[in-house]
Amino acid sequence: MYQYPFPRDPRITEEEFPTYKPPESFRQWNEPIATTREEARKKILSWERVEDKFKDIDLNSEYLLDITKRPISKVSETEMFEYGVHTMSRDLCAHIYIALTECKRQTLWAPWRCQRLKNAYNICQLHDSIRCKKQTALKYRRFYEQEFGEEAPAPRTLVQVWDEYKQTLGEDLKPHGHAHGHAH
Repeated sequence: MYQYPFPRDPRITEEEFPTYKPPESFRQWNEPIATTREEARKKILSWERVEDKFKDIDLNSEYLLDITKRPISKVSETEMFEYGVHTMSRDLCAHIYIALTECKRQTLWAPWRCQRLKNAYNICQLHDSIRCKKQTALKYRRFYEQEFGEEAPAPRTLVQVWDEYKQTLGEDLKPHGHAHGHAH
């Protein structure tokens, strides 16, 4: 419990003490904190207010899907270092990661809080991985065209790959077991 200072308190100098004035009356435990709704809003933090601090952040990460343009991080390396972003998290989604960790810290890591930022961070990570896969596919396509002088074939589906694999195994090497369901 907070104790009001008394004149011999070593933490408060004699110059500071005259400026301190205790309240006329202390609030009893059963007295209301505020008499009006507006007064209560000023005194008590609402559950939404922490999340409202991060409302203005641009959470759209669809610009990462366009591989024709080189994506630029919205946060510089020095800012990431200042905010204490871990080396593994210093990617194109760091601007959302910084806001998310700050929101988590302010809400004491309550799992039901900061959902909008969590979802935006997960979507940003997904868009970043899709961009990497697109770039890798384009790199292989360009390599194929350069090597063979013709346009690269369309990628095959997993079913086509599996059918071809079964044909190369032959009749005697096909996987054993039931074709449908579990063994009884």
